[in-house]
Amino acid sequence: MYDGSPSTISRGNVSISVIRMRRSRPSSLVGIPISLAKGLKDAAEEGEVVVSSTVRDLVAGSGLRFSERATLQLEGVQGEWRLYALDA
Repeated sequence: MYDGSPSTISRGNVSISVIRMRRSRPSSLVGIPISLAKGLKDAAEEGEVVVSSTVRDLVAGSGLRFSERATLQLEGVQGEWRLYALDA
C-alpha cells in the first residue's frame, strides 16, 4: 500500500505480452499489449496493483491473493479481459 513516501509506487500494473515496434518509428509501440497496459493503469487506484488474468494465472500457488477488480474491453479484440487487484 502507498505510505506517502516518494520512493513508493502509488499505482502499478503487471501484464505479460509480446509487443511490436513500428519500423518507421522504433520508439513507438503498438498493439493489444499497449492498450492492455493502459487499461490496467487506468483501473488501478492509488495504492493498488492491478494485474491481468494471465499474470494471476502464472503466479498460482505463490500465496499471492487477488480480488476481481474490473473487466476491460479492448478495441479490435472480442470478449472481455478480467483485471484483478493484488490483495494487501
